[in-house]
Amino acid sequence: MVLSIASPVLERSDGKARLSARVRYDQNDWNLFYEVDDTYGGFLSAARADAFLLPVLPFAMMASRTDRDITISCEAPLSRRLYHQLTQYYLPVLCKNISYYRPVRIEAETTDEALPCAGRVGTGISGGVDSSYTIAKYMDAPEGCYRLTHGIFFNVGIYGGYDSPSEVLLEAKARKIAADTGIEFLHVRSNTLKEVYGKAHAPVVPAIFMGGALSLQKLFSVYYYSSGFSAAESHFADEDAAYYDWLNTQSFSTENTVFYSSGIEATRLEKVRFIADYPFTWDNLSVCLTEDQHSGNCGRCAKCTRTMAELETIGALDRYAREFDVAAFRADPAYHWGYVLLKAWGGDSFCGDIVRAYKESGRRLPARAYVGAIRKWIRRGGTTKNRAREKVENRN
Repeated sequence: MVLSIASPVLERSDGKARLSARVRYDQNDWNLFYEVDDTYGGFLSAARADAFLLPVLPFAMMASRTDRDITISCEAPLSRRLYHQLTQYYLPVLCKNISYYRPVRIEAETTDEALPCAGRVGTGISGGVDSSYTIAKYMDAPEGCYRLTHGIFFNVGIYGGYDSPSEVLLEAKARKIAADTGIEFLHVRSNTLKEVYGKAHAPVVPAIFMGGALSLQKLFSVYYYSSGFSAAESHFADEDAAYYDWLNTQSFSTENTVFYSSGIEATRLEKVRFIADYPFTWDNLSVCLTEDQHSGNCGRCAKCTRTMAELETIGALDRYAREFDVAAFRADPAYHWGYVLLKAWGGDSFCGDIVRAYKESGRRLPARAYVGAIRKWIRRGGTTKNRAREKVENRN
């Protein structure tokens, strides 16, 4: 079967510029797009299929489990470096090591001709720990060619729609982070995630966001993709492509844009220690998993709980009192610390580091935390894992 990617089309109207491409496979007919303010329209290029290949690549590899001999056919040329890295390394390696991926072919003309590029340096602004670490590290980098110039807020519609209160709040925080750190703000709206996958499943996130960055490879010569895990934790994991971001970033780079796996050199707790000294994070840290975020961090989900525990462990939680309900966290150790303990017992490296650092500081977790962890373990059916979590391969 053939998954076809038509030549991209660039349209400009009503103060916006949109780069789009029709993608067809079986019963699917998607018009995928990236949209920016018209002032950035000149940095979008219809001359490459790169930005549309990456978002559909995981889909094709998953679909090939049942639909054998899938070929991705691109009408527009691909960057030769990208094509080589994908076909010679990325596809063979992942298809041997990720259980739900099978080989696909890529057919396209290739070119090593570099596009005109403004030579800027970018990263995504999510407000999370990993993103904040990248911004804090590179906003004043001594080497000018690596100093951060732009922060992108990717609006992919996962928090209740593109114009939902949640997206409006998160965009406002991203704008404030850019203003506070002296970098230019860039808003990119795209439907690649919603159309192809529906939700932000962890195995597809790198391809979605680095594909978005490649829509602007006439702007960026360097792009920092904030890694969720350290190099020491790297392995081929079915549940999360961030575990092998070292491979993602190397494979997705082109003649124009080089990706770096920012943060791969640090553990999550080391990142939290680092960003806690940067005031721009105190009022803007956004880590929540809840889709309805128009009131900010919920303070109850797994990521809110873990982040508050990290900040408490290093003695910095009170700095973030405008982002988290600090009193509620401290009043309910059975719920919050119970979760951290449960995940630590199950081998979660983030939570294991939190518990270890907390104890090494000479403090003891209250008995209610252990009771809470045991109760959670029982409710989950004798496991530390969340059995209700939806897997990406269920999408196809």
